[in-house]
Amino acid sequence: MCSSKHYLISLASVLILSLYPLYMGIIMLSSYITDSGIKTADYPKYIIPYTPICVSVLLCTLILPLMLKKCRSIASPMISGLGIMFFLVLEVLFESIPVFLGTSNRRVFDEIIRGNLQYRISDAVFEMKDMRYNNALDLHVYIISVLAVVTVLRIIYEICIRNFQEKRDD
Repeated sequence: MCSSKHYLISLASVLILSLYPLYMGIIMLSSYITDSGIKTADYPKYIIPYTPICVSVLLCTLILPLMLKKCRSIASPMISGLGIMFFLVLEVLFESIPVFLGTSNRRVFDEIIRGNLQYRISDAVFEMKDMRYNNALDLHVYIISVLAVVTVLRIIYEICIRNFQEKRDD
């Protein structure tokens, strides 16, 4: 139901804007597969939450035409729900990847009760003693990320729908 020209432009735009987070995600996953974790020195900066956001938006952009074809009337909420689900699953998976200090296989945060990966890296790189874990940071990151995913998907959806309606009206 989406104009193929505008859909391909949207897909290419999402892919181009996602190149760095996707590349860093691939680096991190390859390190995880080969070494069962990632060293703090090799940890890509800002990988969380940007890689899960980019992957979820890219996946949803890929399946948007199918959603528009199969369930046109509820395609927008369904694609938003899928985007949120993809983001949350990927976020949890990336946060569960162990981060090791230097060349040892000692986990960076065995001493910390719980923390998200951003805190883990900042604790390892900066002052571990001075930082305290705060649940508000996790909530903030999740809310902002979900809003970003839903907003970008809604923009792509609107571009596709408007172009389809203009084409139909002509």
